[in-house]
Amino acid sequence: MFGTLGQAVSNRSWPTTAVYGAFFIALGVLAYSQLRQQKPPNLPPNRTFQPFIETSILDVWPRPLEIDNILQALNKSSTVLPVVVGPSGAGKTVLLRRILQEEMYSSSISYHYIDEYSGLRAKLTNLQAELTKNASKKKIATARRRANSPVIVLDQFEQYLAHLRRLDSGKRIAEQKWLRSCIQGSVKHQSCRFVISVRSEWYYDLRCLGDIVPGPSECVTIFGPQVDETSDVTRVALAARLEKVVRADRTVESVITALGRGSSGNLLMLEAQIIGATIEREQLLGKSIDERYLEIELGGVEGAINSYFDGVLHDAPDPRVTMKVLCALSVHTNFRQQESLGELLDRVFEEPEKVRKALEYLVLRRLVVEQPTARYELAHDYLAVYFHQKSGSELDPTERDNVLYHFQGDKPSMSTHVLPRSHRSEPRRGKFALAIMIPLVFVMTVRLLHFSLPWPQVATGLTPQLLWVNSLFDITYLPTYIAHLAWAIYGALFYDRFFSCLDETSAQRLFSRFTIVNLALGSLASILVPYVWLLAIGWGGLVIGLKLISIAKIRNLNNTAKVRFGRLGIVATTNLLFLSTLGAIGLWVSLRYVKTPADAQIWVYFSCLFSAFMVYTCSAMSPLHVQRKGVSQLLGLMARSRSGVAL
Repeated sequence: MFGTLGQAVSNRSWPTTAVYGAFFIALGVLAYSQLRQQKPPNLPPNRTFQPFIETSILDVWPRPLEIDNILQALNKSSTVLPVVVGPSGAGKTVLLRRILQEEMYSSSISYHYIDEYSGLRAKLTNLQAELTKNASKKKIATARRRANSPVIVLDQFEQYLAHLRRLDSGKRIAEQKWLRSCIQGSVKHQSCRFVISVRSEWYYDLRCLGDIVPGPSECVTIFGPQVDETSDVTRVALAARLEKVVRADRTVESVITALGRGSSGNLLMLEAQIIGATIEREQLLGKSIDERYLEIELGGVEGAINSYFDGVLHDAPDPRVTMKVLCALSVHTNFRQQESLGELLDRVFEEPEKVRKALEYLVLRRLVVEQPTARYELAHDYLAVYFHQKSGSELDPTERDNVLYHFQGDKPSMSTHVLPRSHRSEPRRGKFALAIMIPLVFVMTVRLLHFSLPWPQVATGLTPQLLWVNSLFDITYLPTYIAHLAWAIYGALFYDRFFSCLDETSAQRLFSRFTIVNLALGSLASILVPYVWLLAIGWGGLVIGLKLISIAKIRNLNNTAKVRFGRLGIVATTNLLFLSTLGAIGLWVSLRYVKTPADAQIWVYFSCLFSAFMVYTCSAMSPLHVQRKGVSQLLGLMARSRSGVAL
C-alpha cells in the first residue's frame, strides 16, 4: 500500500493520493488514541502507609495521652457526658473505634460503637433494653457499677446533627427531646455510659442535650502531636514508619516539619498517611527521595496530597464521571452526604454503567463506603472538603454547577423538561434516528461504490472518476460522502442522546424528528445533484439551530438554560446561514462554469477542502452537543427547575 501511495504521488494522481493518505492518517489517529488509553503498569500496593483503610486492620499509631483523657472523662462524673472534639483528620475515629475499644475489651467492659445513624431510635432503644436487662441480673456495688457499665460510642455524630438540621422544626424538637431523655436516663440510672464524638465546628449543636454536655474547655480535644515534641510516642512512631520508606533521618524530619503546617503546629494523622503513601508510591517508582523532594518535586504538602488523589483519579475507569460522583458526594462539606445508586443515576445524567463502575472503583480504593442500607458516602469527612474544592478546578463549571444544584438539599425540585431516567433508558428511545440514518448511510455507500450506475442527475462536466478496474469507487463523490457521513453521525447522535431525552409535546417532538429527516433529505439530494452538497449541509444545520432556539423559548425553563440554548441556537443558525450562502454560491458557480473534465477536477479539489473543513467542524462541535460530557451538561441544565436553589 505504501508503494501504491508513492506511485500515485509520482504520477500526480491526486485523488488516489488523497484516498490512501486519508487511510493512513486514520490508522495513525486510531493507533494514537489506543496508546493514550493505555494505563501505566499497576504498582505493588502500599505496605507502610494505607490511608482510608478499614480501622479494624489498620496498623495504628500509639495514642496514650488521648486515651487517658477519654478514660478520665468516662470515669470522672456521672452527670456529665464525655464529648470528644477535634478537627477532621485528627484521628478521632481510630481512637474510638480501635484503640479505646481494645482498651475496654481488655477490661471486660461491653463496648458498642455506632457511626451509622439511619434508624438510630430503634438501635438505641433495643440496645439500652438489652443492657438494662443484663445489668439487673448482676449485683454490683454502686461505686463499681459506673466503672464497669457498658460504653456506647456515638462517633461522627455530626452526621446525625446534620440530619436534625434538615428536619422541620416540629420533628426536630421531638427528635431532640427523645435523644436528650434517652441519654439523660442512662446517665441517671448508670445502665450505660455514652461517649459522643463530633468535629469541632459542630460542638454547639449539642446544646439540645441540655446541661449534661460539658463546656468547651472540659471536652476531650483531639489534636495530633506537636512537630517539635520529638519525644511524643505518636510522633516517634510516625518517624519510624517514614524511615521505612525514605531511609534518611534528615529527610524524615523535613517531611514531619512540613506536615506541621498552620499556626498550631500539630500533625494531622490522616494527612500524614496520605503524604506517606505518596512518598512510598514515588519510591516504588524508583524515585530518589531526599529532603528537598517533597518541596520541589511534589510541591509541598498540598502538592503531595494532590498527587495521591490525582493518581487515584487517573486509574479510574472514567476519571470525569468518577470526579462527578465524588463531587455529588461532597456537595456538603460539614458532613458526609449519603446517596443511593438510583439517586446518583437520576441526577448526574451519565451512562448508568459508567456510574456503577466509578462507584465500584471508589469503594475498591476505599474513598467511598457502601452502607448496609445500599447508600454510598465518602469514607472520611476530610474527603468532602477536599473534593468539593478539587471539583471546582477539575470539572467544567457548568457540569459542576449542575451537580451542586441537583444534590443540594434532600430532594431539589427537578423540572419536567427532561424524561425520567426510567424512560431515558428504554431500549426503543432514540431509535428513530437510527431507523433513518442506517438506510441513508447504506445508500450513500452504494453511491460511493458507484457500480457504473447513472447516479448524478446534473452531471455537466462532472463525469465519474472510477477506481478499481474502472467500475467501482467514484472519487468525485468521496468528499461529499465524507462530509455527509460526518454530518449524519453528528445529527443521529444529537437526536439519540439529547433530543430524544426531552419531555416534549407532540409538536416539539415532531420538530425534533424533522431535524433528522431534513438531514437525510439533504444527503439524498446530494447523491442525485452533487453540486448541492454544501448547501444541503448548511440547510440541515440551520434547522438544528432553529430547534435549539425553540428550546430556549420553552415556558418555565430556567434562565441559565434559556441563555445557554439561546446562545447555542444563535451561533449555530448564524454559522450555518453563512455556510448555506457559500453553498448557494457554489451551486451557481458549479452549474455555470463546470463544463469540462478539467473544471470537474478543480471542483473535486475544492470540495475536498470544504469536506475536510466540515469534518473538522463536526469534530469541534461534538464536545458541546453529542459527546457524553456535553450531553450531560445540556440535560443537567434542562432539568433545573425555574425556581430552584441559587448557586
